[in-house]
Order: sequence, then C-alpha cells, then structure tokens
Amino acid sequence: MIMPPIGLILGGVNFSELKFVIQKASLDGVAEVAPEPEASTEEKLLSEMRDIRKESSTAIKPNATAAKN
Repeated sequence: MIMPPIGLILGGVNFSELKFVIQKASLDGVAEVAPEPEASTEEKLLSEMRDIRKESSTAIKPNATAAKN
C-alpha cells in the first residue's frame, strides 16, 4: 500500500522485482515433505453430494428422453 506511491515518486521503480536473499534454501539434512492434508468434512460432504447428483442425473437422462418420444 505504501510502495506504489513511492514507486511513482521515484519514477516508476518496480518493487515487485526487488528482493534480498539472506540464505539460499537447502534440502540437505533432515528435510521432510509435508503429508497431503486430509479432506475436511465439508469437502467430503460436497464430494458425496456431487457423486449422488452424477448418479441420479445419469439415471434420469434415459427416462427423460423416453418421455419426449
């Protein structure tokens, strides 16, 4: 919020490219990969609702086309 006006005052300096590296990342030693997070109850519920809707929509489609004929 402060940097854009300062960039305009300084003549269009792009602060998004500005960086300072203190220490490069290293994967040596004891580096563990974080496990995949478990789905929340809301995600599980939405997945079940989606699957039920898919099953019901495929079951309804043949009947709907037969009723039109």
